[in-house]
Amino acid sequence: MERLIIFLQPDKMRYLKLLLPLLFFLEFSTPVIAQPATITNVTASASSFCDGGALTVSYTVVPEGSFNIGNIFTAELSDASGNFSAPVTIGTLVSINSGIINAVIAPGTVYGTQYRIRVISSDPVVTSDPNVSDITINISPASPLTGNITQPTCPVPTGSVELSGLPLTGSWTLTRNPGAVTTPGTGGTITVSNLAPGTYTFTVTDASGCVSPATGNVDINAIPTAPTAPVVGIITQATCAVPTGSVELSGLPLTGTWTLTRNPGAVTSTGTGGTTIVSNLAPGTYTFTVTDASGCESPATGNVVLFAVPSAPT
Repeated sequence: MERLIIFLQPDKMRYLKLLLPLLFFLEFSTPVIAQPATITNVTASASSFCDGGALTVSYTVVPEGSFNIGNIFTAELSDASGNFSAPVTIGTLVSINSGIINAVIAPGTVYGTQYRIRVISSDPVVTSDPNVSDITINISPASPLTGNITQPTCPVPTGSVELSGLPLTGSWTLTRNPGAVTTPGTGGTITVSNLAPGTYTFTVTDASGCVSPATGNVDINAIPTAPTAPVVGIITQATCAVPTGSVELSGLPLTGTWTLTRNPGAVTSTGTGGTTIVSNLAPGTYTFTVTDASGCESPATGNVVLFAVPSAPT
């Protein structure tokens, strides 16, 4: 007590004034240790994807805002065994907080069922643990191969196209555009029929849901125009000397081979060029139509009348 009294004497108070702040700091201050930045909860938007397909990768930053301005988060894909010895970048995001990275599986990525995804940062450099579940990547089918295209004709006013190179295993769905018309099937080939004139492309979706690139354009031509009726020219009547007649016809198709049909009797003859003479016509009334190389038939001519053979004089 005597020592305390001596210490509190006025000439000693100046030491107490110096010691009190130090005693207060030592009693009540606690050292603050900064928490290191971490990236957790890496999650892909699904468990199965196609090569070339889009996905999102979400992640959580702890603590929020612990990365520096300009930091880039990068989503990386492992190999098919889940190994990150040679990771592939699939998407990036400039941020300092938790977020979602838009990503794309590179076309041509090999099939596998044990892929994993992780997220790394640039400032500071931090690497997350991979997502917790295996990811399957399927190979997208190749574009269907376009084969023989059958164009419309007058008898059959629609076209068709042969497609091959379709998936050989499992079922698939063929999609025709425009219109997004779908056709299910199996096997490597198909003939798509009843195509109206127009331009089409086709994709195929395999059993795993992966979609091929589109074919090139498949052009179905307009329905051909039927030829006009043959033009009746000079009619030569039968005589006593030549007991049959003939008729000249013009206006026939100038390209390809045509077929001339005489009625009654549906007698046909083929030829080329714009004119013909039909001979050896017995007396009677006839009409003629012409069918061109595309199968289109013209309207009939008017009546061609061949008179009876004249009687010999008595």
